[in-house]
Amino acid sequence: MSKLHTGDSISAAQFRETRTKRHDLKPEDIFAAHLTAAKIPFERQYKFHPERKWRADFMIKSGGTSGAMYLCDIDGGTFSRSKLGHNSGAGIAKSFEKFNEAALLGFRVLRFDTPMVRDGVALNTVMRLLHGGKEWRPGKQR
Repeated sequence: MSKLHTGDSISAAQFRETRTKRHDLKPEDIFAAHLTAAKIPFERQYKFHPERKWRADFMIKSGGTSGAMYLCDIDGGTFSRSKLGHNSGAGIAKSFEKFNEAALLGFRVLRFDTPMVRDGVALNTVMRLLHGGKEWRPGKQR
């Protein structure tokens, strides 16, 4: 993974290009486009556990001296009535176990749903995290 880019500001027009309501794109692809536009390096499908086959959708490293590593996971179907797979009681419990283990390994975990990705809330959260909680808006210079 490369060093965090310092040119982290994107224009409002660039953000609008990646902020889409198209439902034919997977939220993971939209989030990857947002991170790319914001020049935030990331790894997709990051295997974070030394023994288990667990993966997080994204891993982002802090560009600061802390070297903190953040796992981002996008949960689809949060508003569906289905109780299958990840939305079942057993699926939710497995997700708790997975991300509790990530925290025990020193990762900070961020979880988003599809609307948060599509509306830019996920990118805004990552930008705030990387900039010490300061408010971030597309095109705003630091």
